Amino acid sequence: MQKGMTFIECTIVLIVLGLIIGIAVPGYQWLIYQEQFKRAFQETYSTVRYARMQAITRHQRVRIRLNDNVYPELTVALFPSGKALKHVRLTRAVALQWKAFPAVRYLQFDGIGEAKQNGSFLFKNRKTHQLYKKKIVVSMSGRVRVSNKLKS
Repeated sequence: MQKGMTFIECTIVLIVLGLIIGIAVPGYQWLIYQEQFKRAFQETYSTVRYARMQAITRHQRVRIRLNDNVYPELTVALFPSGKALKHVRLTRAVALQWKAFPAVRYLQFDGIGEAKQNGSFLFKNRKTHQLYKKKIVVSMSGRVRVSNKLKS
C-alpha cells in the first residue's frame, strides 16, 4: 500500500488552488474598495451633519474645510476663530471633491444651520477616477441629503 501523494497529485492540487485564488482575489479587492467607500461616505455624511448641529447649538458659524491630498481630510472649525471641533481622515482609496455654487473651497453653516452656499460632495475611486453613484448634497437651507444622481 502506498503512503503519501505523488508529485503529479501535488502539482494538480497546487494548480487548482492557484486557479481558485486567481479568481477570488479580484472579487475580494472590489469588496474591500466598496467597504472603504461606504465608510468614507458615512464619515463624510455624519461630519457634515455634525457641523450643522454645532452651528445650531452654539449659534455660531461653522466651516468644513476639505484637504484632498493623499488622504482626504475634513476639518470642522468655528468661524472666524478657527477653533477646530472635529478632524476626520478618510481612506486613501477615495478622492473627495466639494463642488459648490458659488465656487468656494469650504462649506459654511450659519448660527441657525443654513448653508452659505449649496453644493455637493462627490466621491471618486482614486485609481480609476470613476465617480461613485452617490453624492452628499447640501442645500442653502442647510438640509443634508444623499443623492443617487451623478449630475451636479
